[in-house]
Amino acid sequence: MTNYLSSATNNGNGRVGRLLLSLMIYKWCGLSHPWLYLSAFFDKYRDEYINYLFQFSSKGNWQDWIAYCLRGTIAQSKDAIKRFDQLVHLHKKYDDAISQIGGNVRLHKIINKLFESPVVTVTQLASTHNISYPTAKSDIQRLVNAQILHEIDLNIALKLILL
Repeated sequence: MTNYLSSATNNGNGRVGRLLLSLMIYKWCGLSHPWLYLSAFFDKYRDEYINYLFQFSSKGNWQDWIAYCLRGTIAQSKDAIKRFDQLVHLHKKYDDAISQIGGNVRLHKIINKLFESPVVTVTQLASTHNISYPTAKSDIQRLVNAQILHEIDLNIALKLILL
């Protein structure tokens, strides 16, 4: 209903309603973060979205609208779980790779931080982990050698290191 009301009273694209729906699910279900990205479902099935929205506004058919929104919520919940499982697997793979190269506790902390922010510079790493620039550069090189990080040269003075 929130998505419909927002779509009907806004400019019709439903972005605000989808955001409100995600935030309501987050709040009502006691999630730690608003994990669901409902727009992916609504964009993928845009014709149905518009049809159900029209049916609701013109004929009061709210049952089909709610069923459609629930299908979207279920689909995006499954997608979020799949992505979460993939991230857990990737994190374990990186932890194992660090252990195989004789990594220290700091390298494991760097990996953890990269899952929060997957782009890093040597200067950022030195500052974030309170280490010297040469140590940060060496740690990044170890992670590049372990094929965990990949350097991207942007042909400017700034170099970013990506997970």
